[in-house]
Amino acid sequence: MPTAMEGTPYKGRGENQPIIGFADTHTHMGMSSEMSLDGSVGPSAGGVLYGEVVHRFGIPHALGSCEGFHGPNGIRDANNILETTPGAQHDTQGWPTFVDWPRRNFLTHQVMYHAWVERAWRAGLRVMVNHGTNIAALCRVGQTYSGKPEADCDDMSVASKQVEYLYDVQDYVDAQFGGPGKGWYRIVKTPAEARQVANEGKLAVVLGVEVAQVFNCGVTMLPGGTEIRKCDQTQIDAEIEKLWALGARHVYPFHDIDSSLGGAGIFSGDVINFLNFLDTGAFWKTTECRDFPKNEPSVREPGTNMTTAVPGTGSNALTTMLLEAVGGITPLYPDGKRCNARTVTDLGKYALTALMNRGFVIDIDHAAYHSKDVMLDLAETMNPPYPMASSHDAHGGLTSDQAVRMLKSGGVIYPYKGNGIKHVEFLEKLKFWRNKAGLNNTLLGLGYGADGNGFGGHPGPRGGNSVPVQYPFTLFRGEGWGSRYQSLPAMKVNLLTIPESGKFWHIDEVGMAHYGMVADFVEEVRLEGGGEAIDALYNSAETYVRMWENVYYRNNPK
Repeated sequence: MPTAMEGTPYKGRGENQPIIGFADTHTHMGMSSEMSLDGSVGPSAGGVLYGEVVHRFGIPHALGSCEGFHGPNGIRDANNILETTPGAQHDTQGWPTFVDWPRRNFLTHQVMYHAWVERAWRAGLRVMVNHGTNIAALCRVGQTYSGKPEADCDDMSVASKQVEYLYDVQDYVDAQFGGPGKGWYRIVKTPAEARQVANEGKLAVVLGVEVAQVFNCGVTMLPGGTEIRKCDQTQIDAEIEKLWALGARHVYPFHDIDSSLGGAGIFSGDVINFLNFLDTGAFWKTTECRDFPKNEPSVREPGTNMTTAVPGTGSNALTTMLLEAVGGITPLYPDGKRCNARTVTDLGKYALTALMNRGFVIDIDHAAYHSKDVMLDLAETMNPPYPMASSHDAHGGLTSDQAVRMLKSGGVIYPYKGNGIKHVEFLEKLKFWRNKAGLNNTLLGLGYGADGNGFGGHPGPRGGNSVPVQYPFTLFRGEGWGSRYQSLPAMKVNLLTIPESGKFWHIDEVGMAHYGMVADFVEEVRLEGGGEAIDALYNSAETYVRMWENVYYRNNPK
């Protein structure tokens, strides 16, 4: 697989100088149809995702045919459920023709093959936060739909396997570039290591965890409002140490499903609510969302309209499983947008404090809207206040008042990776919050959370009257590239084309079909936002590492 890039990747100007490069603070490179190089571990996501990040026999095996996972003509592809197209079919052949996949809205095929990530690194990606991820209830639906009942669906087990797999990925890349330590993909465990790696012109990979039941802290809701918690303080402490020893440094305390730690952010009023029922035995209890400054920009407005019907159409595994689970009884909710009534529990406060004491980056995304207030209150009791991250659009809601508090404490707020237009629009929001926080004289950085291999979807083409991306184009030279880039070697970006088949991906036609299109996205940002937007993008690795330094070195040695 070519990268279609010409030029030498640039190095830094010294470990004591700001990093020039951009950060992806939320992605899932460990998601793979086999989470090992030797084939001994098994698939992610209950077996619904096809494709491997690396394969010892190369791309024909890593991204060959998905028929073994998705059935003849893709008739068993779980993407048909996500897109509510139960009878849809697709060409299962991948390499070298890639007729039907990868696509930006085809979420059950690998989008983070190592050569595609290499293309992004060559464009200036210098920090990437890779999260091991799982939602046990969704994974069990995947087991049924994919016909792979042997697939592991335990949240912490799957997440740990994905994180461990990334060490295999590092070894594989090293082997391609001359041996141990010589590859461009470097796992880092401290901010100092991140600075060293970026200065060497390589990609600093931060490991993290985003699962529904972090620390295995699930909960069972009983009639009458009582609950059975599945963890205690001792278990939380032990699980935190396991994650630390594994190399994880960035954690989501909440994700999609309620837990013993508290409530998840509501952004889907149908499917995820039923997954919450499958996992906890209860549907979400909701409340009115508190008032917030509606005349000011939000990262994401809180709440969603709740659905009372079972999601899904036709006879498919999801609809059947849900109907059987709920016995035909569906929840009733008032009209209008609703927020999760469950906030941070006493056990959740203990876990958050323990994470702070250990020096983890804590991600506020996916916490219930009102839980975010509790998290910010707790962070502000620390001396100095503990910065947190919002890495991919703050599911459940994050409003202007909360964003300002986050930034004042030294946190970072990066959006879901949009196209160039959406990125520049978010930059204007960030400037508004920074102004309210009194931070106009501090470094302006805006990265993104691509959610590669996640189920959030990827951006389409800009369309409309946008100035088209013209191939080839050159990074670090020309309009929009200021003086600090002129000492960097130029990087020529060609249209990504597979010589064996003629298959190509043009960002104006396909959007972000896979992670290799990040290089093309940089040109979109330049066309839409000029030098200011380019500078903010290439400051984002530095602003993330500064936030990480602020939390890590409180209780860990330099």
